Amino acid sequence: MGEEIRNRLLISFFFALFLILFYFFCRPYDIVSKEDLTIHNEKKGKYIEVLGDVKEPGIYTYSGEVTLDDIIKRTGGLKGRFTLDTAPLSARLKSGDSITIERLSKDQGIVFLKRMGPKKLVTLSIPININSATKEELSAVPGIGVMTAFNIIEYRKKNGKFKEMNEMKDVRGIGEVTFNRTKKYLCID
Repeated sequence: MGEEIRNRLLISFFFALFLILFYFFCRPYDIVSKEDLTIHNEKKGKYIEVLGDVKEPGIYTYSGEVTLDDIIKRTGGLKGRFTLDTAPLSARLKSGDSITIERLSKDQGIVFLKRMGPKKLVTLSIPININSATKEELSAVPGIGVMTAFNIIEYRKKNGKFKEMNEMKDVRGIGEVTFNRTKKYLCID
């Protein structure tokens, strides 16, 4: 009788262990963010993330030149009535930019421009500039870990900017296989 109880306990234990492992290995992995963003993809082109006080925040795709006014219209407009100075940003928008619009007062707002997070850039296949990338951006690239990212930055400090992608092979920790696996995620600007 004692052996039968022991066998049932072992079966129950392994079944519970299986369920726990199954949960952790099969659950969806949220690589983009915890925010509820929608990707509005019409054509291949520039991906621009829009956050803040707009009616429909998300990631939008544009082909050709795009102005901040175009982006605001595409998001359904601002939440409420306030004015923004859109002229300074319109000329330099590029794929991978993240725009946050915030209301400062009753009738005035401000626009912040930065790059999307590194995981979003990789997910959307927007190349990361190897000459200006941070350790966090580089380590988001599949095949480049924290140590290799550190080595890339150290190589950059010692030798200056990369002039061509093949120079990556000179970085400690990057061989032919790693280079071929990672080059599609990187660029030189």
